[in-house]
Amino acid sequence: MLQLILGLLNNKRNVHCLTTTIEHNSVLRPLNYIKDDYVTIDYETTGLKPQGKGHRIVSASVASENHVYSFLMPKTLREMLPFIKLLTNPSIKLMAHNMKFEDTWTAIRLKRTITNWAWD
Repeated sequence: MLQLILGLLNNKRNVHCLTTTIEHNSVLRPLNYIKDDYVTIDYETTGLKPQGKGHRIVSASVASENHVYSFLMPKTLREMLPFIKLLTNPSIKLMAHNMKFEDTWTAIRLKRTITNWAWD
């Protein structure tokens, strides 16, 4: 998997930075089209423990077989829906460098339980 991700990073056409557009809810729309069996996620946060007052997920990245997406975490549930649907899609297995970290932040800050972890 690491070789796959490094290969994607070397091919900049497959790396996408999703930014705010006029249509706010379309920012994460590309995540709706991920149909891979395995996806890797990563969070950048304001601290190590999501229980801390004021801590939040600042940004996230999603690496599928052919693309890498990075984005600032939207502030509203409506804007976050494509990401939440991806996290809770039972047909897509999730991986993370430190699964416990992403799992805890997802549970506490996004109020979602991930049941489809495949690899840590």
